[in-house]
Amino acid sequence: MTRIFRDQDMLRKLIYIAAFGYLLCACMMLCQLCFGSTASGAERWLIDNKHSSVGFEVKHLMVSNVVGRFSDVSGTVDFDGSNLDKATVDAHIGVTSLDTHQNARDKHLRSKNVFDALKFPSIDFHSDHIDVNKDGSFKIFGHLSMHGINKEVVLDANPLVRNSDSIGKETIETEATAELNRKDFGISVDKTIDRGGAVVGDKVKVNLDICLVKSST
Repeated sequence: MTRIFRDQDMLRKLIYIAAFGYLLCACMMLCQLCFGSTASGAERWLIDNKHSSVGFEVKHLMVSNVVGRFSDVSGTVDFDGSNLDKATVDAHIGVTSLDTHQNARDKHLRSKNVFDALKFPSIDFHSDHIDVNKDGSFKIFGHLSMHGINKEVVLDANPLVRNSDSIGKETIETEATAELNRKDFGISVDKTIDRGGAVVGDKVKVNLDICLVKSST
């Protein structure tokens, strides 16, 4: 009888050990899913809003160009410092930060007649993959969500420049360009103007000045 009790006690211990092992494995798998980039050696970099901006340029009256910028730029880049092709980018632009140096025009562009900033307050970009050239320049392939429409886009970026800010904190800087068709995202300025095709161009040149700082967490 005593031996039976001992065997049952040993069996319970084995069951507890097996259950604990299963729970530990499940926790490790969950951590891998949630923090895979960190576990693989990638570090989290933040877009420095104070030193980053997104500019744009569109043809006006088929002669001059209207130039503007978005100053509210935020996001993250997961990058291990050497394997740029394995980096991932998530960026966000606040539509209300649009500025073309003309208040009446900015108000119109933010209105529901154009960007509809109240309904679509953010322009979002998520990278799919990155191709790096021999000279260090690179292409970021990803999806851009704007005005409720999601499209594939490609950013052409200059080689990364490592620097430090005024307090000695490490930074990474780059410049990138892209060309978008505003109509692909349902951005219309005026129906009469669109039919004429002479006042506002369809193609928009985009210029990005990006500064990254290493996350403290």
